[in-house]
Amino acid sequence: MSTFKLSCFWGSLQQQLRIVIGFDPDERVSKRLPHYSLPTEIKNYWVKQNVSIRLCGPILNIIEKINNGTFHFKAKDKLHAKIYVGDQAAILGSSNFSKSGTVSQTEANIRVELSSSKTEREQYSNIKRIAEYYYKAAEDYNEHLIELFSKLFKDATWEEALARAVAEILESKWMQDYPVLYQALVTHNLWPSQKMGIARAMKIIQDQGRVMVADPTGSGKTKFATALAYTLFHWLWENGRKDRSNALIICPRQVMENWEREQDHFTLYNKIESMGKLSLGLDKNQRTLQKSIQSSDILVIDEAHNYLHPNSKRSKAIAPKGSSNVILSTATPINKKVDDLLRLIELLDIDNLSDVDLDTYFELRKNRRKGIDKKHLEQLKRYVNQFIVRRTKKELNRMIDRAPDQYKNRFGHTCRYPKTNSIIYKTGETESDKAIANQNLSLTSQLKGVHYLQRLNIPSYLNTDEEKANYIKQRFTSATALAAYMLRVKLRSSRCALYEYLYGTKAANEKFELNSTKNYSGDILGKIKKLKTVAPKCTIDQRLLSEEHKWLYNESLYPSICNEEISIYEEIGQLSERLSDMREKSKIQTLINSIRHHKKVLAFDSTVITLDYLHKLLQQEQVKAKTIVAAGHNTRDRNQVLQLFALGNQTEEKLIALCSDAMSEGINLQDASCLLLLDMPSVLRIIEQRIGRLERMDCENKEITVMWPDDSEEFSLNGDKRMIDTLLLTEDLIGNNVGIPQAIYEKHLKNGFTTQNIIDAYNEYSNEEYGWEGVRDSTQDLYSLIEGEGALIDHQTYDLYKDVDATVKTAISFIDTDKKWSFFAFRGSTSKSPKWLLIDEKNKGYTDFSDISEKLRHYLSNGNIIQRKWKEVDTSITIKEIILKLRRQEKALLPWKKRRALQQGEKILKHYTANVFKSGKDKLNAERLLALFNPETEDDNYVDLDQFANLWLDILIPELDKLKAEKLRRRKIFTLRDLSYRNVKLNSEHLVLLLENCQYSNTLDEMVSSCIIGLGK
Repeated sequence: MSTFKLSCFWGSLQQQLRIVIGFDPDERVSKRLPHYSLPTEIKNYWVKQNVSIRLCGPILNIIEKINNGTFHFKAKDKLHAKIYVGDQAAILGSSNFSKSGTVSQTEANIRVELSSSKTEREQYSNIKRIAEYYYKAAEDYNEHLIELFSKLFKDATWEEALARAVAEILESKWMQDYPVLYQALVTHNLWPSQKMGIARAMKIIQDQGRVMVADPTGSGKTKFATALAYTLFHWLWENGRKDRSNALIICPRQVMENWEREQDHFTLYNKIESMGKLSLGLDKNQRTLQKSIQSSDILVIDEAHNYLHPNSKRSKAIAPKGSSNVILSTATPINKKVDDLLRLIELLDIDNLSDVDLDTYFELRKNRRKGIDKKHLEQLKRYVNQFIVRRTKKELNRMIDRAPDQYKNRFGHTCRYPKTNSIIYKTGETESDKAIANQNLSLTSQLKGVHYLQRLNIPSYLNTDEEKANYIKQRFTSATALAAYMLRVKLRSSRCALYEYLYGTKAANEKFELNSTKNYSGDILGKIKKLKTVAPKCTIDQRLLSEEHKWLYNESLYPSICNEEISIYEEIGQLSERLSDMREKSKIQTLINSIRHHKKVLAFDSTVITLDYLHKLLQQEQVKAKTIVAAGHNTRDRNQVLQLFALGNQTEEKLIALCSDAMSEGINLQDASCLLLLDMPSVLRIIEQRIGRLERMDCENKEITVMWPDDSEEFSLNGDKRMIDTLLLTEDLIGNNVGIPQAIYEKHLKNGFTTQNIIDAYNEYSNEEYGWEGVRDSTQDLYSLIEGEGALIDHQTYDLYKDVDATVKTAISFIDTDKKWSFFAFRGSTSKSPKWLLIDEKNKGYTDFSDISEKLRHYLSNGNIIQRKWKEVDTSITIKEIILKLRRQEKALLPWKKRRALQQGEKILKHYTANVFKSGKDKLNAERLLALFNPETEDDNYVDLDQFANLWLDILIPELDKLKAEKLRRRKIFTLRDLSYRNVKLNSEHLVLLLENCQYSNTLDEMVSSCIIGLGK
């Protein structure tokens, strides 16, 4: 016979059985195909098939009977016959020895019996002679068959099964199923970290449709994201979605060239647009870009943290259609404010939330200002974790250590984040300057912050008078602190910056003989003089104001307070006239000294006019280096810096770039080896962004130098400690310019903002990823199973097992445990990503890596585990139970969005079947479709629920997009749950489309890569 079914050999047959295996001629229809021996062809065929774990019992039975001589297998090439000869009967015909061949298909066979007529006895004898001839002519296949079975299933230890499961996700070899794509990724010198990241991101996109790439600064995210879009493009094409591959990239204007360069490497025809069009562009350009966003199928959003403010113009403009695949890219930690997290979840598509989480989301959104407890905040972060691809700098360096030869920059040199050396420099202020700074500090404490109090709108979530009165009190307190803090920031920057803040850019240009072309800003005195003319409009109940604050709405007191405010600012202005230029000259000298030891130096300050002033002073010193001011307003100079400080630039002249914070995000300036902080930001993230311009994996410098200003007490952040403490207390209430995690503050800064304390705070903030606290890539939980304390297997064991017997289809491990549970890793394919599933002792299913890792650690850390061999287990009963559990979990493996699509599709279809469809054909088609929503667990013809859900999403998402568009101005959030028969119209064409395009799939038991079965007591 040419084919047989393994499950037919389950049982206790003790008679001798001889089997000859032939071949299927359809497998060799082309002479161009390579010709192998029949045993090799059989093995090649079966190792490519998906084989159910239920066959491990029959396989054990066959091997046992081969070994004891009960079964004997042979194989003969070019044999295409189906013959069965027993002691009393023989069958000859067309049927394969399979369920379809013997049960469901129309076949032609003849059966003759030895005990029947003479004719049948002769036929029996002839058929038997033919079979005996073929058996004699065939070659022995016993050893080949046992070898084949060893390739299909392995009796594994739980450590090996776990290693295989982890490797299925982390190594992502299923990507090799895309030969054209895989070759492109290999050809373009992607680092292993990028290839692994792409595979991880593709898994998330296949499941959720949205992903956030959040690797640290300098890790090659632009190439990563471009290659990911290219991978997604190919995946859509290879899965019949050519009409869904329209791509759009939105990025900051200064990095558009980077994206264009990476796109050329992959010949990906994306449209690249500047994000400035969404907030600063002409209305016509903005509307055109919004239409492009709404029509894109692959939407890449660079520097995604810029789109989290729910009320900003550019944030509102990002409204992709529901069917879009969205790639968000950022290295900037997501703000921990609830509003930002809620908006991020919106961008990641809230339909991916579970039903419980979706209810929680709406509750949090409704009451987000009431002060959400830590538990709910962690719940939001945990949801975001499902979409994150992020490796820390430590993890990336560990990856490099494992395979340094595979991490090369464009010059063929090994990549690694450089070592950062911190040096403190003196800022040179005189004793007179210190005295003036102290006087300024004393004056700032008298400010009211009038310009921060023009609108007092009490949040709707505050109900009691006590809550409202406390809110108002904090607004007044923070206004005073902010007014003082802004003055101190400008004082630290330069006397020129302070002058501009007080009198405006034009006045500062004249005073310091500058030709700054920056946008007009400052003139706080002019602003308050304008505000003085009309008291703010009262929008609150004045009974809530304390006596000391009633001046704000008092028509006689308000102008008086404004005059006092003006007088204070004018006195500060008079004091600033007496400041020397020693601080600026000292910084200039530090720059001059730095350029003697470094070929290229970057210097950052938050105030542009300070940079123009320092540039003038450097020119007066006739420094032997080219000096360029790079800020957001000057495209020519900015582009010049981008070019001269890019990796591998061959210029011989020494260079100093004076940069504003417009240059601290998303751009590569790694040819510099020294960075000077001209001012000291209170926001640690801004320091990290500045240093990140040099601190990049592919830079040529093994070490970089960061120069930190050692401001005297009178000028330093330490002198601002009281106002910073106030701003930290009101951070959740109104927002501020101070970004210091509480743990960092308590450990390093509570006792003072000295330069060394700030350096220590920054180092811990950066090294320990404080900015990303609570938001993490869930695959980190997989690494925790093979690395560090609490690992279940060490990395050496993982490396040993992950590739051993890589051709084995499935590793199955049985263990004696206290409780009955089972863990499965499902292999990926060209249409589906690999997945994990754990079914606990209560038959509850888990699919999240974090949950499963925690469960596995609980189950496998128990010292009572006993490894069992298959022959020690009743595999027939155990596997049958396991398969039934698996079938019941089929829907649980679907992402929530697809589950919800099936739920809503079934509800809508039931309504149409009962109330709308009238023709017999429509009713019959509808009934056939309804049967597919809940397939029988024993049925081998299993609809591919993932693909079936996609078909329903094709119908439902356009209707959901319409619903969202109608209510866009109200910012109302709609989900698939809002769809019903009232807004989704089904017709006969839909029924035919669904029936004709739904596919049958391999059942879960055929997709298992490895499993661990806890047998329980």
